[in-house]
Amino acid sequence: MSRPNLFSFATSELSQDAFFCWLAQWASPHYSTNDINLHILGWEFLNLLVSEKEKALNPDIRNLKVTRQYKNIDILIEFNESFAICIEDKCGGTDHESKLRRYIQYLLADGFNNGDIIPVYIQTRDQADYSEIENAGYSIITREHLLNLFNSYITRGGTNDIVIDFFHHLQAIDDEYNQYRTTPIIEWSGSAWCGFYAEIRRRICDGSWGYVPNKSGGFHGFWWYRCSDDQSERYLQLEESKLCFKISVENREDRSRLRSFWKDAVLRQAEAAGLQVIRPTSFGRGKSMTVAVLAYDYRIINQEGFIDLEKTVAVMHEAKQVLLKASESGA
Repeated sequence: MSRPNLFSFATSELSQDAFFCWLAQWASPHYSTNDINLHILGWEFLNLLVSEKEKALNPDIRNLKVTRQYKNIDILIEFNESFAICIEDKCGGTDHESKLRRYIQYLLADGFNNGDIIPVYIQTRDQADYSEIENAGYSIITREHLLNLFNSYITRGGTNDIVIDFFHHLQAIDDEYNQYRTTPIIEWSGSAWCGFYAEIRRRICDGSWGYVPNKSGGFHGFWWYRCSDDQSERYLQLEESKLCFKISVENREDRSRLRSFWKDAVLRQAEAAGLQVIRPTSFGRGKSMTVAVLAYDYRIINQEGFIDLEKTVAVMHEAKQVLLKASESGA
């Protein structure tokens, strides 16, 4: 029988911060005799945080100090007199490069050497783009890293209820995002869409995604393959079940003309490629406009009614080739 999970109630980032602070503190040798499995897990957690910087911890961690909200840094872990792990912890949402760089500057001003500062970004949900995080010099620890860490602890006999609760909490989040694999497409939740888009991005190595609010209720969107000239930018966008060919035009006076031009170019190339693409039911007049849409749902399902990712990606590739050809012909 299932039991109550602490993290069903402690859902905020501050609660997550507290858990990671508690776990890191267990790496101190002072606690090795209290619970050896938990002490080892704490040490493995710290080792995970530094591993992306190609550093390896000496098992003899000295003077471990864990601080929460130091100069707005979510978690600061200091050890061995000189090293500092600077953690930005997220359970959804994201942060800007400038803010993350500022935290490193705080530690440099405190006297830490640049090579001894280990910036880490923990994300327990899914995030569309990590480029700003990487540009700021932060290593990225994902939900998958943490699930593997805690699964190893449980497999070797670890029994701490807090750790087990957090593991099941993360597993529930993971299951939520992976619903698209085992749920009929007409039943996808917002989290399933996000998980689907994250998997698409991994497969095509391009694109970004997010929720797009609008007057009709909004949608979860994915956009990729951008090409441009001095008059417009062309790109592809998924609006949940719709695959759209889009243009973005800065100059208001050019929008009607370029919308018509790129509509014709896309429809012409789609016909040549044997892809069923039609004009939208209505044309927008803003900066970003849909000029054509795929005539059917781009998502291909298998015999069980679930998504066939390989065939779905193949349809997206066909659409990209149409836009590429249209752009080459219109250049």
